Amino acid sequence: MLNVLVVDDDKISQKLIKYMLNEYEKQKSEGDIFSINFAEDGEKALAICGSKMPDIIFTDILMPKMNGVQLIKEVKNMDNSAYIVVITTLDDERKKESVEAGADDFLVKPLNASIFYKRLDKYLKSLNY
Repeated sequence: MLNVLVVDDDKISQKLIKYMLNEYEKQKSEGDIFSINFAEDGEKALAICGSKMPDIIFTDILMPKMNGVQLIKEVKNMDNSAYIVVITTLDDERKKESVEAGADDFLVKPLNASIFYKRLDKYLKSLNY
């Protein structure tokens, strides 16, 4: 089972990503694929990463206490194996910052289910799952 961390201060976004991950599991008919944890900001996410590094981290950029770009840098310094996906409504400049910080992928809100599921296929393949 893959350990997933969703980092977003918006509860609706958290629920949507959880729903999409659950739907992906149903489509694959393989049972549980993901163990999902949540954090509302980068500081809480780092605490979770400190106890057990997630396989995949979905993070927003604009959050209180610690933004997503700083979170990416901190996580990559802790353990470079986590696959980090930025999910945000922000522009190309934030995308560039995220990639420079170490993000592995970038998705734009609102999420398109078809694109999200194709990307999940890619992530799982890259994680040899």
